[in-house]
Amino acid sequence: MNVMERALQKAFMNRSLRGSKYDPKIIINQPEKKEYFLNVLQNELDTCQEFFFSIAFVTQGGLNALKTHLADLDRQGVKGRLITSTYLNFNHPDVFTSLLAIPNLEVRISGKPGFHAKGYLFTQEDYQSFIIGSSNLINLSPSDNSLAFFSRTSSLLIPTPLL
Repeated sequence: MNVMERALQKAFMNRSLRGSKYDPKIIINQPEKKEYFLNVLQNELDTCQEFFFSIAFVTQGGLNALKTHLADLDRQGVKGRLITSTYLNFNHPDVFTSLLAIPNLEVRISGKPGFHAKGYLFTQEDYQSFIIGSSNLINLSPSDNSLAFFSRTSSLLIPTPLL
């Protein structure tokens, strides 16, 4: 059984199998375990070669939680893309100004009516990882009740670059 097949079997069918870095998991803020969505997001950013966020809603507070990481990535030459929306007129105009000021971030606004995506994709050295779930960039505090699905995928399965 190859490593990807074992990771999927461990996650969904047999928890007793030996794990690997490819094991998918559910992300829930759990203060008692010191496990938070924000930490997973920051850890993936810290090690990525490029990233892509597709998120409907962004607030200044959510963006501020990542600005240091994005600045560090800029110094390392790591670039990313973000697509967001004007859905429900939720995003404040100042957020668009702040997003456009991040030099290593290409920003786009979806024209699709009802755009309400929540996905984060990271290209690492030898694999890609993704987070899909209920977390926009609005409230990344430990008290947020976000729920997301996190997984890593072998680069052998997805050979094309993000950017």
